[in-house]
Amino acid sequence: MLMKAQHVLICFAFVLILSACSPGTSQEDQGEVDADAVFTAAAETLSAQLAGTQTAQAAEASPTLSPVPATETPVPATATEALPTIEPDPELTVIEETVCRNGASTAIAIVATLEVGEILSVTGRSQDGKWWQVVKDGEECWVFWNEDAITLEGNVFSLAFVNAPTVPTKTAGPTPEPNFWLSFVNVNKCGNAVYAVFAVQNKGNETYESARVNIHDQTAGIDNLSSTDGNLMFLPSQGACPKGNESLGPLSTGYVYGKITGATSGNTLFATVRLCTENGLAGFCLKRNITFTAP
Repeated sequence: MLMKAQHVLICFAFVLILSACSPGTSQEDQGEVDADAVFTAAAETLSAQLAGTQTAQAAEASPTLSPVPATETPVPATATEALPTIEPDPELTVIEETVCRNGASTAIAIVATLEVGEILSVTGRSQDGKWWQVVKDGEECWVFWNEDAITLEGNVFSLAFVNAPTVPTKTAGPTPEPNFWLSFVNVNKCGNAVYAVFAVQNKGNETYESARVNIHDQTAGIDNLSSTDGNLMFLPSQGACPKGNESLGPLSTGYVYGKITGATSGNTLFATVRLCTENGLAGFCLKRNITFTAP
């Protein structure tokens, strides 16, 4: 490209010189042609052309730079601090009626009856792991470990050992846990009334002074067919009619009764028998349930 521009410039200068020397034009009409001025003009033209050529070549040689996309700097994830595991407070749930004593021994007096469904706070345990200290109505008492009667929840094994009272407060020797067996015996007709008779066998050293018998007709959907209670509920024999004896002594067998007058023969009946150590259904009480068929 540069050689071509030089050739064009030389030719242009040559033409100008010839024009100046043309015989048809006199020096007086055209004036004197200055050869140096001609070459100076030609040189300036060549320089301008060379500068334009170099600019174009530089533009062609320079690569077009594509914009570099911005990149996001990754933000490190913030570590989540693990929350501490919160253990629930130790609790005891009653799943079968049981008793609470004044100390960790069956030789110590009963101070409360624990009903099914009660939930109590556990505050301590015995050294041998057989007794648990709970809070019942604001007072502390002791429950014997029996998996059929109670369940434990929470971190109970973190509880401190407690020195429970060991001196008997009611009897001099060990006593069996309060309990009685219940069975349906027969039906007695006493006057116009018909009674279902149940045998109760006292398996503990407690003396029961009063009783209540509730009977429901499950087949007919009658929730309370009858309710019989009093202080003379203990019949001396299964064939006797009310009224009965005043009490049922330790390790003895007696009979209680409930009215079923009007029950349809063959219906399924459900009875709840409750025995209490004091008159008027007071003191320590235990209850048992039984299902039988109306004769």
